[in-house]
Amino acid sequence: SAQFWPSRYTRPIARPCCTAMADAEGSVYGQCRMTIPDDMSALSLFEEDGKDSARRKCKIICTMGPSCWDVGKLVQLIDAGMNICRLNFSHGDHEVHGSTVKKIREAAKQRPNKPIGILLDTKGPEIRTGFFREGVGEKIELVQGEKIKLVTDYSFKGDNTCLAISYPKLCQSVKPGNTILCADGSVSLKVDSVGSDHVICEIMNTVKIGERKNCNL
Repeated sequence: SAQFWPSRYTRPIARPCCTAMADAEGSVYGQCRMTIPDDMSALSLFEEDGKDSARRKCKIICTMGPSCWDVGKLVQLIDAGMNICRLNFSHGDHEVHGSTVKKIREAAKQRPNKPIGILLDTKGPEIRTGFFREGVGEKIELVQGEKIKLVTDYSFKGDNTCLAISYPKLCQSVKPGNTILCADGSVSLKVDSVGSDHVICEIMNTVKIGERKNCNL
């Protein structure tokens, strides 16, 4: 049977990046025989002059953007320890991402001893609020306690009393009492009633939001 309680032992704990732990006393846990030292302060030691290695188990992922996607800056990131370049496909287009991939490969050629991966973070299905009508401005203010109408006609141009939602099956997916979160959760809408093509909600907190904000049902 598996032993999950720690068993005591005293022997060297080999760690290539933490030489100070070499003679530490520790415990072994579970079937994987995971070693945890008693003196956890040794884990905080970091050698600034230590040489980086491809065998380093903790990898560093950097998201590409305008401030870092030129070749010179990418080489600096590689020298600083970057292992993977992440491309966020929620923003930009194929031309921009294709150009970034070429620059990453060009930078990687200047450091052939450091393998660099490319991570394509593709977006999944999204539910978003719609656009505003003329004269509203870049943002609208939703006030706590007021009502707002959500409609499934995405061509509708809204304001702080009515917003379009990009999900056609909104009315079949919610019921009174449910909460709809918008703009990364910065605003909460409590469903009051559900119609055939709209949902009436109570605004639970005051906040200003812009167009095309994400929604979670």
